[in-house]
Amino acid sequence: MIVSTTIEFYRHAHSTKNDPAIVGGRSQGATLSAEGRGQALQLNAYLLRQRRPFAALYTSQAIRAIQTATSATRGLNIPSIIELAGLNELSQGVLEGKPRLANFVPMTNRDPDYRAEKGQSIREVGHDMQNALRHIGDQHPNSTVMVVGHAIALRCFLTDLEGYNPTTIRATIQRIFSKKVPYCSQTTFIYKKGRFTVAECAVPTIKV
Repeated sequence: MIVSTTIEFYRHAHSTKNDPAIVGGRSQGATLSAEGRGQALQLNAYLLRQRRPFAALYTSQAIRAIQTATSATRGLNIPSIIELAGLNELSQGVLEGKPRLANFVPMTNRDPDYRAEKGQSIREVGHDMQNALRHIGDQHPNSTVMVVGHAIALRCFLTDLEGYNPTTIRATIQRIFSKKVPYCSQTTFIYKKGRFTVAECAVPTIKV
């Protein structure tokens, strides 16, 4: 019998720190905005229509992810939320909360090991995400699991899956980090025999 786990990864809803003029980064204390609370309710309606049989619910430790998960899963009879540090968003270090000035290095232009002062690199977050999602997959064989997390962390994981070939990594980062990941969008992974397959990526679930 082949054992596999389906992991449905949902980006959190809009938060008070999702301002294109400001460096958001990890911002663990950011809460959902009024817009985000409405998006989480839309996601709840979507999940209720789909009747997803989730065996477990995981989130990062960020308040916006926890709030999204709480609102989005009402009426689904899912066990309590399990928070994992490995699902946290990439830290932008000392830049968090500051204006995006000309010296801010966009994610699409970064080397995999570049990090802002006291921040994290794409490679580091990709590794953390890989470990966290492997743990989830191993804990829930032959099940479907819901995960609520972050757009940049998701892109770091997708980069990690493709590897760090020095001749192609810059093009890989530019391609992956240029892809839009809408709020509450769904990315589905199949975890089988220790490996991940991307079944669908950043599929919208709500009207934004």
